[in-house]
Amino acid sequence: MDETVFWAIIQRCHEAAAGEMGRKCDLIKTEMIAFSKKDAQAFARHFEQATDRAYCWPLWGAAYVISAGCGDDTFSDFL
Repeated sequence: MDETVFWAIIQRCHEAAAGEMGRKCDLIKTEMIAFSKKDAQAFARHFEQATDRAYCWPLWGAAYVISAGCGDDTFSDFL
């Protein structure tokens, strides 16, 4: 699985969940059940890389301004 496929899965689940985070997580889990072990590992790797890229001061600053403050937990939720 390449990064394009990873983001297509994320987008499809995001749209189907209509803003409901619990539903989005359930949809992603459902997708992952059908993955081969290799694809599941690739998906997890892409997810971790995306999270690592997002964990930066400029985004944290945006979360701080948008949320009128932002601690560790709030930032994790913001991601």
